[in-house]
Parts: sequence; structure tokens; C-alpha cells
Amino acid sequence: MTASPTAELKGLLDDEKVALLAGDYEKLTQIAARKQTCMTRLAAAAPSSATLRDLKARLQTNQDLTASALRGVQAAKARWAELEKVRDGLTTYDLSGKVAVVPTQQSRVQKKA
Repeated sequence: MTASPTAELKGLLDDEKVALLAGDYEKLTQIAARKQTCMTRLAAAAPSSATLRDLKARLQTNQDLTASALRGVQAAKARWAELEKVRDGLTTYDLSGKVAVVPTQQSRVQKKA
């Protein structure tokens, strides 16, 4: 016996929330396809207003988590780019106020046994 579209969607939204909190982005792609199918079934079932309000609240929570995850990924990407810049050279200002790049040197430490 298959679960009702409402129960199935609630379960999918709970799974999606767990995946978002865990950073399991691969699982999100699997959930998305199932969620779309479930929403189509739900539309045909004509759920009550209370059910729709509950689903809307769950969807909003997951949307907020998705937005936060996206901001986190963008911040990490920006930080990585800054670290790449520092690796290539440190940007600073010289005595006259002009931008100057100070080359960084890779450490040449020898390890002895």
C-alpha cells in the first residue's frame, strides 16, 4: 500500500531538512525528483487548508535552510579565492599610497630524518 501524498511529502520534506542540515547535497537531488512527483499527486488529492498550511511551513523552513546553505557555499568560495590571491602575492599599499603586490615565497623547509 502506498502512503498518502500528504504523508509522503511530509516525509520527503523531513528528509530534505535533514540533508540540508547535514550538507548532503547529493541526497537533495534524489529528493527533488520524488518531491515533484509527490506534489503532482497531492494536487489531485485536494488536501485541506490545515494540511496545506503545515506543508507551507515545512517548505518555508527548507527554503530558508537552502538559502543559508547557498550563502555558506558562496562565502566558502569567496574565502577560497582570497586564499588563492594570498598564495600568489599579498596586495598592500606602498609608502606613496599606491597598490603594491608583495610576492609570497613558498617555504623551502627541508625535513631531515
